[in-house]
Amino acid sequence: MISKLRQHSTSIKVFKYSITYILPYTIAFLILQFIIFYPFTSSGRSFIWEIDGISQHYPVLQYYGELLRGMVQGKGFPLVDFKIGLGFDTLTTLNYYGIGDPITLLTYFAKPEDMEGMYKFLILLRYYLAGVTYICYCLGRQFKRFQTVLGSLIYVFCGFLLFAGTRHPFFINPMIYLPLLILGAEQILQKKKPYLFIIIVFIGGISNFYFLYMMTFIGILYGTIRYFTCYKSADGKWKEFGKLALRSACFYSIGILMASFLLLPMIAGFCLNGRFDSGYDVNLYHYPKAYYVTMVNSFLAPNVYSGYWTQLTYAAIVAVGIMLIFRYKKYLDLRIAFIVMTILLMIPAAGYCLNGMSYVSNRWVFGYSFFMALIVTTTYEDMFRLNKIDKVLLILGTLIYIGLGLIKPNMYIWIVTVFLLMTLLTFFYFQNRKSEASPWRVKIAKTTITIVVCSNLIANGFLTYHSSYGDYVSEFVKAGQVQNTIEKSAVSLISKIQDNSFYRIETYGDSKYNEALTVGYNDVASYYSVTDGTVTDYLNGLEVLNHRTAFRFDDLDQRTVLGTLASVKYVVSSSKKAVPYGYKLILEEEKDHKKYYLYENQYALPIGYTYSQTISEETYESLSAVEKQVTMLEAVVLSRSAIINDKEINDKEEKDIGINTLKIDAMDLNLKTVELNTVLELGEGMTYDGEVLKVTKKDTKLRVYFTGIENAETYIRMENFHINNTKYYSINLKAKGDKGATKKFNVRAKRNNAYFGKDDFLIHLGASKEAMSYCDITFYDTGKFNLENISAYCMPLEGYEEKVTALQENVLENVVTTQNEISGTINLTENKILFLSIPYCKGWTAFVDGEETELLKANIMFMALPIQDGNHEIHLIYKTPYLNSGFLLSGIGWLIFLFLMTPKGQKVILKKYS
Repeated sequence: MISKLRQHSTSIKVFKYSITYILPYTIAFLILQFIIFYPFTSSGRSFIWEIDGISQHYPVLQYYGELLRGMVQGKGFPLVDFKIGLGFDTLTTLNYYGIGDPITLLTYFAKPEDMEGMYKFLILLRYYLAGVTYICYCLGRQFKRFQTVLGSLIYVFCGFLLFAGTRHPFFINPMIYLPLLILGAEQILQKKKPYLFIIIVFIGGISNFYFLYMMTFIGILYGTIRYFTCYKSADGKWKEFGKLALRSACFYSIGILMASFLLLPMIAGFCLNGRFDSGYDVNLYHYPKAYYVTMVNSFLAPNVYSGYWTQLTYAAIVAVGIMLIFRYKKYLDLRIAFIVMTILLMIPAAGYCLNGMSYVSNRWVFGYSFFMALIVTTTYEDMFRLNKIDKVLLILGTLIYIGLGLIKPNMYIWIVTVFLLMTLLTFFYFQNRKSEASPWRVKIAKTTITIVVCSNLIANGFLTYHSSYGDYVSEFVKAGQVQNTIEKSAVSLISKIQDNSFYRIETYGDSKYNEALTVGYNDVASYYSVTDGTVTDYLNGLEVLNHRTAFRFDDLDQRTVLGTLASVKYVVSSSKKAVPYGYKLILEEEKDHKKYYLYENQYALPIGYTYSQTISEETYESLSAVEKQVTMLEAVVLSRSAIINDKEINDKEEKDIGINTLKIDAMDLNLKTVELNTVLELGEGMTYDGEVLKVTKKDTKLRVYFTGIENAETYIRMENFHINNTKYYSINLKAKGDKGATKKFNVRAKRNNAYFGKDDFLIHLGASKEAMSYCDITFYDTGKFNLENISAYCMPLEGYEEKVTALQENVLENVVTTQNEISGTINLTENKILFLSIPYCKGWTAFVDGEETELLKANIMFMALPIQDGNHEIHLIYKTPYLNSGFLLSGIGWLIFLFLMTPKGQKVILKKYS
């Protein structure tokens, strides 16, 4: 009976809070989001950003929806998928984009034609939930309704979410989890049950460890400050703090253990990420001087960006709250938090460390936004008790803000100054005098503040998005055109291919959107933030032009050898000149007044083919980029230890596998790289002294003359070409040979956070029967650019067929590719190395005739198996590295958590607290 009464009481409380807190928030949220996001509706734009939105978030979301429906239908889960890059791990590659996020599970209900609407719905849902969880935190702290709802709106419509919420939808997630994580920390400080804290750590762990890392730091900062300002005892405070910290760490560890089935593989994959140690260079001690002034201006003003993801832009009422936390001793915790976090925003090293030591980025500013909202919620009532000194300080602060705005004035600073003055006047007018504090006066004051704050938030959002002001909306794809934008390109021809074998497809001529995920084909392109470092090493060593960043490559630059070695069988292109050597036109179509072509490689290599010779990585690395690709037609690249170990094994078994180590000086190749003499013709407004190329006129061309070779691939190489001494973070260039395809590429400065050490640019002008004679390189920007040398090379194609035929002599046959498995047979008359055009990963296990055999890393990023003569069955099985260990740890974590929920476990918790 008592239990039923308690349940009934709890239900009443939940209903009461839903009505008094959630309902007014919901109404206000619906109104504000409609107005703030109206520019998207009025301009006919979707919520899908034209860069990462359409090329990463949208394709992954559509792919995940299909994957979930397939799982329900009993199709299982692909741990590796050749539609993801060259065949990357599904979990470690896509977890960053939402696989593991509970909210993303809703994509199950959206078919491809509905995904654009689902994408928008999930963004708005996340926005809404961020406010709900903020309210939950405030309820835990027993804040009053009005200031709680007001704080939730300030939290949800802060500058960070106005910028990042539509740009990267999953960036909203930490703003949903953080209030609950901090509420859980608060409950631990109050010696209450730690269940909420553990569950949120678990959800954060499976959703996105990148933001869990940041939330962990913010949670530690919050707990430490709150303990020493609000919870510490008079005696033994450090000893008690140590015990509390240890208990918190134990509870946190339980959450981490519970999430390990996803978290452990993700951390392992992230540690191998090609984005690490990429050469990015920045001052970690201080930002440029302009950053600090702009940071202050951007605190209130939209469209004022100081860089490094320092997205602030709060309602003006926050400034009033900040003044108050420095005026009252009772706000010591908020004062310390504000000072510490503001200092962190001013030191690049903090942004570097909180971004996982990869580059400087203050994406952790979502935590700063939480504290700004909390300052308003906490100090709201004291805003109506301002004395003369408070008013003077607020006026002086306003004058300082205006003064800083004059350094680099713009209309947005003046607009928010008006809101700041309106906010101050409201509080000045409605100061609570006991004789005048009537209920009606309080209601009028609340109504006025609500109008001022909501108008301020609307202005911030509207000015950010509207095409007449910040015009952020112009960066988003037109509504209803997302899927069409992806498919109205050369990839539309892929559906015409009738081929059941394993093959890859290379594309040319259109923007790359990770279309393989939505169209469904095996790609040679990838744009995912988590990309294995071996892929980066391979592409970087070959100086592939469209290797744009450490984590993005758009294709293999249509280089004949590289495509064939990677099992490219088809090319879809908008230009015949871009098609590699040895491809036959099989289909031509015209769409939207543009022609597209489908070509088939007449010398295609399957997923498994064989080499008779090896070359060590050390020798391989001593070659030029063009020589490297030629060499891989002759010999497979293995580490020296792999070559030695193979020989040792065979010596021990007294067998000779017949695999010879290739000596470069003895190579007998028809395909030899030929360096050509070059003559430069400088365009108008261009000078060159052999080290520095000075360009004073935009869109000018540098022409490189040379005497090419017939039936060859032609290359231009710009050596040590960088823009580090210019004002630019990146520039775009275009190159075109007289008989070749147009190639566009990007050059980044060292201070660009996507820089990865690339200063040599090898431009493939195409394969041509006729000899090329010149190449035009167009510079769109002016400046002084470092350029050590420009050279030209030809790779004669005579003998190419002979070398590929040798690789085709013994191939993996009867290939069957099923989910996470590949099998086939091979018949050898001599011992060879079976090369597999599958990215090397410890998740693969190989069996030769049922016996497990070690896979070797080959050609820098692929795999190989030494096979002896005779008939053999090959079987490959894939399992995400550390997935089994992760599930084991998760099981342990869940058992501990479930134990803590039992009466005996609760006693253990209470005993620890006591």
